[in-house]
Amino acid sequence: VLQSDGFRATYGLLAAALAGNSDLVTTGQVVGLSSARLYFGLRDPSNTPVDPTAMLGRFLGRPRLVPPDGNRARAGPVPNLRCPQGVSGQLTA
Repeated sequence: VLQSDGFRATYGLLAAALAGNSDLVTTGQVVGLSSARLYFGLRDPSNTPVDPTAMLGRFLGRPRLVPPDGNRARAGPVPNLRCPQGVSGQLTA
């Protein structure tokens, strides 16, 4: 997906692509459905690969106590993905 800022996002290992080559997509439009795994790549306007980590947000989970007697800890809640402002947690254009 060529973005208006000149960056190009690449989504791979998709279960389904909902947008094709040369399709015009708008902000918030779903462009694909992820499978069990997802590849996300980002290149700047000069076609140099960029680490997209800072743009993807971070997982927030609440701290949990671990049993001191060796018993197995209970599963914690599913972490929340907090994205930077303007970034959606969905696979969108």
